Amino acid sequence: MATQRGIPWLEIHPFGNKRSEIRSRRGPLRQDGDRRLPRSPLVPSGQMDYPRVLKGAMYLELDKLNTLEEQNFALRTQVKELVDQKLDRDSRLDHFSEALDTRVQEWKRVMEEKDAEIEELQSRLFLLAAQAPNIQIDTERSRVALLTQTLQKQEDQIEDLQNKLAQATKELNEGAAIIEQLGSRRSKLKSSDIDAAAASQLKAVLQQTEERVRLLEGKLKDSEEDAQAKALEMTEMIVKLREYESGEYGLMEAVDEIKQLRKQRQLRDRQIEELIQSSNKLQEEATSLEEQNMALREKLGISAETPIKVDGILAQRKKEQLLVKNRRLCKRLSRLCEQLKSLGQSPDVSTLDEQDSVLALPAPQDRELVRADMQLVISEAVSSSAIGRLTSMEAEVKRVEEERDSLKQGMVYIEEKLLAVTKENEALRTGMHEILDSVRSQDGSSDVRLESQCLERLLEALDSRHISGWYHPAMRLQAQVQTLEGNNTALRDQLRATRLEENKSREQAQKALLKIEHLEQKLASLEESKHSSVGVTAYREMGLPPNLSLSSAEVIANLNMHLLRVLNEYHTEEERNRKLESRLEELNEKFNIVRHQTGLLYRHHGEEKITWESKQREFETEKNVLKDNVARLEAKVKQY
Repeated sequence: MATQRGIPWLEIHPFGNKRSEIRSRRGPLRQDGDRRLPRSPLVPSGQMDYPRVLKGAMYLELDKLNTLEEQNFALRTQVKELVDQKLDRDSRLDHFSEALDTRVQEWKRVMEEKDAEIEELQSRLFLLAAQAPNIQIDTERSRVALLTQTLQKQEDQIEDLQNKLAQATKELNEGAAIIEQLGSRRSKLKSSDIDAAAASQLKAVLQQTEERVRLLEGKLKDSEEDAQAKALEMTEMIVKLREYESGEYGLMEAVDEIKQLRKQRQLRDRQIEELIQSSNKLQEEATSLEEQNMALREKLGISAETPIKVDGILAQRKKEQLLVKNRRLCKRLSRLCEQLKSLGQSPDVSTLDEQDSVLALPAPQDRELVRADMQLVISEAVSSSAIGRLTSMEAEVKRVEEERDSLKQGMVYIEEKLLAVTKENEALRTGMHEILDSVRSQDGSSDVRLESQCLERLLEALDSRHISGWYHPAMRLQAQVQTLEGNNTALRDQLRATRLEENKSREQAQKALLKIEHLEQKLASLEESKHSSVGVTAYREMGLPPNLSLSSAEVIANLNMHLLRVLNEYHTEEERNRKLESRLEELNEKFNIVRHQTGLLYRHHGEEKITWESKQREFETEKNVLKDNVARLEAKVKQY
């Protein structure tokens, strides 16, 4: 930052020198006006207004001086504002990067603790699975998988935010480079409009970067909240697993629960059988009712396709109800009339006639019609009752069939779940094999020795007794052969990749050496120019003669400016050389690391090859032994 602050001062300083030179030249100009200004032959010497001409020239010089001072002041204020803004921005960016680093470190620490807890819980879970291989904890495992996926997403978001932060820092550095370019070009530019435009452009870039930093801070807060929520879910899951391990929900409870589920399944099977039997009975009753309906239709002369209207049946029922009510009312009226006669009172004839007219019994012809209607109504009622019973039986049969379908779907769901559980057990077994193979493959490459006896015993038990009940003695040997072949292919790919990296690092080292030679040549030329510039500065310290012309003073000022530029370039070249030297050292270290890794890979590949060849020989011997056993067995079979 010191170099960045010093560069604008060095570039503004020549304006102050120029101002002092102009003031020092103003006195000799007044004294030597007569000598420098030529006299016109047409105008006499007495009529020449030399003071007015000198005043005009002086005013012009003062105007130029004032304009230069104003430009200098404006540029100083702009540069000061830009430097303050850059310092503020750098401080904010440093604080933000420090806070982000601390948060990332905290997240990493939390993730490491969670990974350690997960590994511990998985090891305990494997021990429990070894004690009781039929117990499955599907929900906890699925939730753990979901939580790991969410944590992976959070890590991806953090990496994305870090990339965006790096991009923002890159843009800030670009803004600083633009500020430096503006300071270097300000000494060459004469108009202030271009500087103002560049300053406004830099302010716009600064505002954009600040907005991006705010957006990144908001995204970071959101990601922190999501991470906290997922961490809470993870802690809840871990608490549940610890309760399972501590014995609050232990192995005996899980076994009892499995037994209860089996009993419930047996009860459901019995219920399904009973429902199937009842549905068969209902189906038989429905067929018998349908046959009765057809017989009644044949007796009544109604075809099977013609529908029966229910409206007429309802009207006949209402008519029957009215007739029964009429009879009851007639009987009651007769009783009332007899009571009046016994009391010695005669009933009102008009009322009796009205009542007789209203409640009179039907005539004989009407009675015959009523009987015919009654027979028809009775037949229709019998058929309607049969139809109603048939419809109710059909509805009952449909309900039973629906229940049977739902139970079948439940059985299918249970079978699918059982199949998924078996597949998951198979995947777990293969995953444990892969874990054991990866542990064995990494055991030789690291200094730490890894032992996994419990995992090996568990895998041996799973291999000896497969989930489906079949016994596969050669499956483990085939898996080992496949893993060895996969390890060999992976080692070949790693060797190829290391060779490519080694070639790339060699090319980069050669390019760096060529660049260093080129920079050393430039440095030598700059040192020569520096020695020559030292003489120029020594010559400048001697002082200028009093009667020196304006052009020579400008030449000396230009030489001073050129000397300052050369010194600045010299410092930048020195810094660049240091960076290149550090980069060359890093490349050399990487090259040594890559060479060491290739040596380790070659050695590891040789060891793996030897072990693979020994195992291949063992497999061939086992194969020959098995062939001999098969031949003996075939001979015994032929003998029998």
